[in-house]
Amino acid sequence: AKVANRPLAGVRRDIELHPASARFHSDRVLASSERLGDGFRALFAHEVLLLDATADSTLAGLLAFVRQCLPPSKAAAVASVAQVISTAMGGAEGGGGAAVGASLDDRFAQRLKELRLYSVGELPIGLVFGCGLQRHRAVLLKYVIDALRLCDCALVGGGLLTRQDADHLEAVL
Repeated sequence: AKVANRPLAGVRRDIELHPASARFHSDRVLASSERLGDGFRALFAHEVLLLDATADSTLAGLLAFVRQCLPPSKAAAVASVAQVISTAMGGAEGGGGAAVGASLDDRFAQRLKELRLYSVGELPIGLVFGCGLQRHRAVLLKYVIDALRLCDCALVGGGLLTRQDADHLEAVL
């Protein structure tokens, strides 16, 4: 997977053509009945997050790993998925991860610099493993839960549940 610094008009067209992307873009919410699948794009202030396991080998590898390790009970499986995603995205805030002492925001900003993503560009989610922010984790959790059909999961953002900024997202089980 690689970063694509594409014209915003092309990215917007791809968002409009993908039903879940279009709904999320317009309403900042995906209900539990709306599946978040391959080709999903979420436009944020600094990136267009892309989830597509057919084009992102890191994401495909995570899905394969999770499928192999799922415990038999649904509750344990959901908890296991959440733990795998937290670990893959760099652990808990303040946990250090790849850069001990660096905040997730700092690690994410450094990753964008390394990827030379200076304007709004298309960013496959596998490229933010190790430095994923809350919005990345929430989108990935819904994607994995939906892909494995584990339980109902909604994606809610932009302060609909909380008084957070527009890039704040929560996955609601």
